[in-house]
Amino acid sequence: MFTYSIADKKSSFIKGVFDLTASTFEDSPVQLIKSLDEMAHFRDYNAVINFLKEHYYLVEIIYAAMDRVHHFFPSESTFCEVDIISDEELESNKKLFLYIKSTLEPEEAMEKLDAFDDAWWIDIVPETNCKMIIDLEFL
Repeated sequence: MFTYSIADKKSSFIKGVFDLTASTFEDSPVQLIKSLDEMAHFRDYNAVINFLKEHYYLVEIIYAAMDRVHHFFPSESTFCEVDIISDEELESNKKLFLYIKSTLEPEEAMEKLDAFDDAWWIDIVPETNCKMIIDLEFL
């Protein structure tokens, strides 16, 4: 059964997404994962899909994070990309990176990222089991 463990942290947008998809998540978690690619570009599509199949609890966190990102980075030119990075020495140490791609000046973007971290992300990090990182990339 699909559950949302950080329900008190999600917005009405995310609640709507999960209300619509929760019934299909049991039947097709892959479809819910693939729909993320429409919201955040997957750099290595197969690597991201396979990683999220293995760590499907991150899907709900990614949806919530993207909603929060757009709250702190409301610019139309801000978008997200998802990639999987692994430690070359430890194959089992793969992490999902959600990159906030921004055209803001670096100082302003870092202030927004700090506000995002303080307001939401720091409380959610334990839910990721150290498998997800959110960072900035500048366009």
